[in-house]
Amino acid sequence: MKTPETSWENRITALGPMFAIAIVYVISRSLFLSLGYGLDDDAWLVARAADILSSGGGYVASRLPGYPSVELIFGGLFGMFGTSVVLGNLAASVAGLVAVLGIWILLDGEVSESVRVFSAVAVAFHAAMWKASVTTLDPIFGTAFLVLSAAAVSRRRPTLAGVLLGLAVGCRMTNALAALPIAVFARSRSVEWKSAVRIVATGGIVGVSLFLLPALTYGIGFLNYEPVIQRDFITGGYKVYRELVGLPLVLGSVLAVGAVLVSGRRRRRLRNLIDEPLVLLGTGAVLVLTTPFLILPTDPQYLLPWVPFGVLVLAGLVRQHVVRGWWAIGLLVAAVVPSVVGFGLLDLDCWRSRGELRPVWMCPGQIFEHYSERVTQLSRASSAAHFSYPDGSAIILGRPFMATQLALGVPERDLATYLYEPPGRDVMLFRLLPPWYHDQVGGRAVFVADGEDLPYLTRRIFGYELADLDARPLILWPVAEGDCGETASR
Repeated sequence: MKTPETSWENRITALGPMFAIAIVYVISRSLFLSLGYGLDDDAWLVARAADILSSGGGYVASRLPGYPSVELIFGGLFGMFGTSVVLGNLAASVAGLVAVLGIWILLDGEVSESVRVFSAVAVAFHAAMWKASVTTLDPIFGTAFLVLSAAAVSRRRPTLAGVLLGLAVGCRMTNALAALPIAVFARSRSVEWKSAVRIVATGGIVGVSLFLLPALTYGIGFLNYEPVIQRDFITGGYKVYRELVGLPLVLGSVLAVGAVLVSGRRRRRLRNLIDEPLVLLGTGAVLVLTTPFLILPTDPQYLLPWVPFGVLVLAGLVRQHVVRGWWAIGLLVAAVVPSVVGFGLLDLDCWRSRGELRPVWMCPGQIFEHYSERVTQLSRASSAAHFSYPDGSAIILGRPFMATQLALGVPERDLATYLYEPPGRDVMLFRLLPPWYHDQVGGRAVFVADGEDLPYLTRRIFGYELADLDARPLILWPVAEGDCGETASR
């Protein structure tokens, strides 16, 4: 009979791989913590909303329809420890690590220890998870709460699972779609539907309670959102391939599928998947959470839950002996490779500007690229803050717009969303130039920051050409020479 001391020793020993993963995870994220709130403008808007809340200004949605879970989390942290870039990115990193821990819990006793370890590694160091976990934005929090909700189900804690599901909904309203696969997963773990009903009901109460904040603040108008005029499915599809899949995983999956199809015994086992809880959970979550991406098909952050829930599908295939354990490990490693080195990519700027498909067969991985882009964003913001603009001009800065304001001494709570006019200077600085500002700009010379892909973004989001305003390029910072540009993620 095991003594309590032996039992605790075994538990600590079993957690050894998770501790090792956590240590490497923390070190890898530390390099990004001070590099601004993120490349996505929305991350800066989250910081703005949180700073307003922490300073006693009341609730302000970072953008409609509101993301109250994340806005309240950051508002509380900024209120306790002060508003800072490091704190914002650190909180996102903790959320990412929590998602890894959720996978670790879910796979406890379900697969071999080696598959469990590599599953956690894949979630921790997949490029999409890595980038989301160093950005002050909602996707990593929503993903973490969804994974934790499923982990609570696996531990037969339906009320806790419902609370976590509700918090995920508060991170992004469309996460409510995950209630169905989580409820099915709960039913597969219980002989009754009672637990599943409790999860959905609790999640609904928590989610609705959180959205009372934007509803009471903005009225029914909180359900509005800024529409995108052109849905670029070609760029969106490529981004899914680039940021979530990658060539190594495509090739590995083709080999694995081929190996399953040529084996009659493994093909027959496919029918068992209809009753495999991990496959039902993972496949269901991937399918329902793909729906929001179809509305905004150039923003793969909607698909971030693909990573942990896709890992659960693979674990289910291993459990049913459709896929061998070492095959699964190979696929998990293949999923992480694009973080370090890129294979079989396209020059996205060439496609957007000229419609050319220019291959990039090998390049630095997405993490190195992301780090470089974050550094470039801050460097360009510094240049934009100190540039001597022509009097009476309107300048469209693009991505560095938010960071430029901080470089000019603007506190987070006062960040402008589209237009900033520096005191004492006759210049208008824009993130992008929406049509509703055209009258204000009338009579001014319009300049476009070179190297920021602004003609494409303006056309896609607002449906007009910057050339219609006689906008001229303005070199505010060094731009690499050569045709087109980057393999990039914009």
